[in-house]
Amino acid sequence: MTGSMPRSLLRLVRYTAIIGIFVIAGFLAGQYFWSPQDAPPATPRPASSTSMPDVLPDIQLADLQGNIHSLREWSEGPLLINFWATWCAPCLREMPLLETVWLARQETGLAIVGVAIDRTEAVSPYVEKTGVTYPILTGQSDAMKAAEAFGPEFAGLPYSVLVASGGRVLGVYSGELHPEHLNRVLDLLDEVSAGRMSVADGRTQLAD
Repeated sequence: MTGSMPRSLLRLVRYTAIIGIFVIAGFLAGQYFWSPQDAPPATPRPASSTSMPDVLPDIQLADLQGNIHSLREWSEGPLLINFWATWCAPCLREMPLLETVWLARQETGLAIVGVAIDRTEAVSPYVEKTGVTYPILTGQSDAMKAAEAFGPEFAGLPYSVLVASGGRVLGVYSGELHPEHLNRVLDLLDEVSAGRMSVADGRTQLAD
C-alpha cells in the first residue's frame, strides 16, 4: 500500500522501542538500588567466642603477582581487612575512601588489606585503573572461606574485619563503610592497639 511503512521496518522500530524501554528501566532501577545516599548503613558486630575467632587466623592468599601472603603479616598494628569483588557496586564505592584513609593513616601503623572474592584477571585491571595502592589479595573459593572464618553470619559484600595490634579481632562491619563509620572504627582500633582501651571495651563500643 502506497505511503505505508514496510513491514520489516515497522518490526525494527518496535524492537528498538522495546529495547529502549528495558534500558531506561534498568538504569532507573540501578539508580534506586545503588544510589550512595540510599545505601543501607554498615552493621557493626563485635567479636565473640561463638561467632568469630578472638585472634586473627593464619589465612594465606595470593597477591596480584601470585605471591602467597598470610594476613598475619599486617597484624603488628591496627588492621582493616576488606572483602570485596569487582561485581559488587557498594564495594567499589568504598574503595576510594579506604585508599584515602590508608594514605592518611599509614604512618600511624594502620594497615588495610583488600581481599577480592574474584578472579585475579578481573581484579588486576580494576586495581590498575583506579590506582588503589593498599595490598590486594585474591581468591575465589579460598577468599570466600577466609571471609567465612570470621563468623557464620557472613552473608554478603562488602565485609570488613577489624583487628587491633597483635592480631586481636575486635569485630566486623557488614555493608558499605561511610566516612563516619570508618573514622569511628579506626579510632577504636587506635585506642585498643595503643593500650589505652581494653579489647573488651573496644568490642562493647563497637556494638553500641
